[in-house]
Parts: sequence; C-alpha cells; structure tokens
Amino acid sequence: MSDWRDIVSYTAEFRRVAELPRSIEREPDVENLTDALRTPKGTMTLRPLQALALEELHACRGLLGALPVGVGKTLITFLAGAIFEAKRPLLLIPANLHDKTVRDFDELAKHWNAEPPKIVSYSWLSRAGQAEWLNEYAPDLVGADEAHKLKNDQAACTRRVFRYLLEHREVPFYALTGTLWGRSIMDMHKLSALTLGAENMPFPQGPKECRVWAAAVDEKVSIRARPGALEMFLLDGEPPSVPNVRAGLGRRIFETPGVVASETVECGASLCIRLQHRKIPAECVEHVQKLLDEELAPNGDICTPSDVARHLKSLALGFFYEWHPAPPWEWLDARRHWKRFASDILAANDGVFDSELQVWNACKRGDLSQHAWVPWAKIKKTYTGKSVARWISDDTLNDIVATVGNTPTIVWVEQVAVGQYLHDMTDWPYYREQGRDKNGRLIDDHDPTAGPAIASIASNHEGRNLQHWSRALVTSPPANGKIWEQMIGRIHRPGQSADTVEFDVWIQHPRIRAQFRQAIRDARMHNEITTQPRKLLLADYPEEV
Repeated sequence: MSDWRDIVSYTAEFRRVAELPRSIEREPDVENLTDALRTPKGTMTLRPLQALALEELHACRGLLGALPVGVGKTLITFLAGAIFEAKRPLLLIPANLHDKTVRDFDELAKHWNAEPPKIVSYSWLSRAGQAEWLNEYAPDLVGADEAHKLKNDQAACTRRVFRYLLEHREVPFYALTGTLWGRSIMDMHKLSALTLGAENMPFPQGPKECRVWAAAVDEKVSIRARPGALEMFLLDGEPPSVPNVRAGLGRRIFETPGVVASETVECGASLCIRLQHRKIPAECVEHVQKLLDEELAPNGDICTPSDVARHLKSLALGFFYEWHPAPPWEWLDARRHWKRFASDILAANDGVFDSELQVWNACKRGDLSQHAWVPWAKIKKTYTGKSVARWISDDTLNDIVATVGNTPTIVWVEQVAVGQYLHDMTDWPYYREQGRDKNGRLIDDHDPTAGPAIASIASNHEGRNLQHWSRALVTSPPANGKIWEQMIGRIHRPGQSADTVEFDVWIQHPRIRAQFRQAIRDARMHNEITTQPRKLLLADYPEEV
C-alpha cells in the first residue's frame, strides 16, 4: 500500500484551491492611472505591467508579484502608498539597495505625486533592538521588494513581519520578486497567505499538505511524490510528466487574483555564456584531492557536503581559509565531532535534512542524538577568532586578469578575499557593501570606458542598473538559479544597446561544472511553472553544458 505522503490527494484544501476564481487577461487603465498619480510637470508614464500591479494591489488589498528584472518594480513600490492614501507606508529592501533606492525615489518624486514609503532593510529589522519597532511605527501598508528574503520563517525579520501582519490583518501587504522560489514552492507558501489571505492563496493552507505538492514539482527532490490530484490542472491529453504538472500548477497559481507575473523579455540583445575550462592550480591539487577523498579541508576542518563545495571553489582560485589565531584544541575537537556527525546525517540523504542548520535544529529539539551537538553548542561561542584567506597560488587570478585585459568587463566574485586580491593586483575598483567602492562611488555610476570593475555577487546581484555594460566574467559560478537570474539581469535588461551580452564563466573542476548545471535545472523549474523565460535558458552556449 502506498504511503499517503507519496501522492497529492484530492482534499478539501485542494478543492478550495481548484475552485478559486481565475483572472482573465485584461488591459489595465494605464492612461487614467498615470494621470491620477503623475505631477503636473511629470513626464513619466506607467508601463502596462506597473499599472496592472497597482490595480491588482488595490482591488485585492495585497499583491504577489513575480516580476523579473527590468519591469520597473521600484516605481510600483514608490506609488503603492498613494493608491491607498497610506499615512505610514513601509518598504522592506535588502540593505545593499538602500542608497540606490533613496536616489531612485528622489528622481521619481519629480514625476509622481506620492509620498515615498519609509525604507527599512531586512537586516536592520532583524537586530535585537528592533523587536518592537513595527508596532511602534505601525505601518498602514507594508511592501517587500526582493521578497524572497522573507522565505526563511525562522529568521528574526521574517517572524517580526509575519507577526505584525497577522495581528493587523487590515494592513495591505505586497511582495515583489523576480524569483518567487529557488528550488521549492514552499519558499512562497507563507508569503502567498499574507498577501492574498489564507482563503485566497493558491497553495494548501497547511504547510504539511503543501510539502506533498512540493515533492511533486520541486527541483532536487530525493523522493518524488506522484501528482495525483494535480493532474486536474493539466491540459487535455497532456501526460503527467513533471514539466507538465509544473506548468499546470503554474497556470493555477498565476491566474489567481492578486498574483501578477510578466512573461515578456524586454531586452533585445542576445546572451552568450561561455564556460572557460581551466586547471586547478598545481599547488592546490593535493589539497583538492584530500578534500574530495577524505572530506577534509586544508585548515583541518571536517566538511559537510556544502563545505566541500565551498572549499573546492576557494582552492580552484588558489587559496583556502585558516583560523587566526589558532583555536583552542578543545574547541576544534568539538567542532570536528559535530561536523562529522552533521556530515553523516546529510550523507544519508533521506530527504529529511538538506543543510547543517536543519541538523542543528533537529538536535536542539531532541529529534536527533545530541552526543555531538551538546559539547559543540556549549563551546561554540567561546572562540572568537576569524577565518583568514591564505593564498598559495595566484595562477588563476593572473589568468583572469590576462583574459580581461583593459576591456570593459564586470568581474563577478563570490569571495571577499578574491575581490580584494584582484583589486590589489590591478587597482580595478571593487564594489562591495551598498554597491560602493572604497571611495564611496556606486557601481551604477561606473563608466565602462574607464576600465574593468570588480563586483561582489552578494552586494550587487540584485537591484543594480548595469545595462551600460555588455561583458562579464564570473570567477566562481553560483549553484543557485535564482542568483544567476538576478546577476545576468543586471546587464541583460531593457536599455542594453549591445547586440550581444557576453558572460565568461571559470570552470576548474567537474564538480564546479555540476553546480552550474544545477543552476540551469533551477531555472528550468521556475520557467516550467511561471512560463517566465529564465536568462540561463535564453542563453546561447558555444559548447554543450
């Protein structure tokens, strides 16, 4: 007999979702809405998608917006308060976009008759001292740009936002993101409830049932659930393959009132991604072999699978991290025992745990043995040293510098150590926190004719307008399709004047190439559900990926 968890059942919640109203395609009233919101001297005009998003937000008192890069999310956030005549509108954004958003709002204020929302970063709201800030400020409209930042319901910021909205259900809430989920529809489960209301969300209200749906359509699932009732959303004659089931569920989600998505690609330039296969530096080969064979990092750490991937990328570029000053033996021993335990649990790959943090939380609850967790939990915070980059080869970075030369290129880096070392080697500006270099200049203002620039992926893959560049080099390919979509979208976006946008991606090991392939699979899942063309799927590849 099949376990009930192996199939999506035709439950009362499934029927509720299936019977939700479906929006019909309609033309938003762009002209009248523009006239109502624009200043007498304003010259800007709403785009149809912006007008539709504002109309849906007003009609449903909430909005779940799957809006890719370049469609104008900033203007939606600027005007949202005006359509509700909100007195205290609030906008949550990533911290690294604060300065840019303030500058953008100053420009928009010249064209639109709206009071800009108060801007608060997710990280600021997470601070211990801000636990009661939402209740004290009492926003009467809450918006979240790059709303996937709220997917972790254990994070302090997420818990505070969700608690405030649940206690003040009269407050409209809108969530905008170009990537509704990474690899799981669970990423947007609670957001859909808070934006649309539990009775109108296109997912089961209970997370347990929604996880069964996720097992049927998610990417990188260890045990795939049968679609069962989800086959109701297939078109006539369609076989219940995973791509078709994803597409059927996507139609149900994106035809729900209050959900707005864009299917258009607004960049006329083609996109070319070249995988540049290079060798691991000779001085790093032995370290790499030990890492892969024994799961042992050069600094002596025992590694979980995610640690192995992280250290492999560092060694491929010529360095590794070591503790400074050296930690006490007792601390290091407890850490190694914990890492080995967590690695063994994750290696079981039974679909229950997929991160070290999940194993930690299970031990903390008592769901797993605490023999390794208790000693590590007790001693973990007694050592406050730092991990410092130790360079053993600069061959890879010399190769990158020689490849870039003086051509106008953005060099994307994952690790701070790589960005700093490249800056020291070349004097190219390195744009980090808030997208600024050491002199305070924004990357958005960098003139490509002045030469190459180094960009932190973490600080610049969201929200930047970099369409004046047309060439990029990625020193370490992210394994996450969501990050790739955002990063490519900084350049491959409306306003790009080049015929072709080019990305060179450094690949030094089959496992690094496998991470890039995983990002493509992530993009394919997102495309199959949303029908939004993902950048990685639009690209031309001179060789087989």
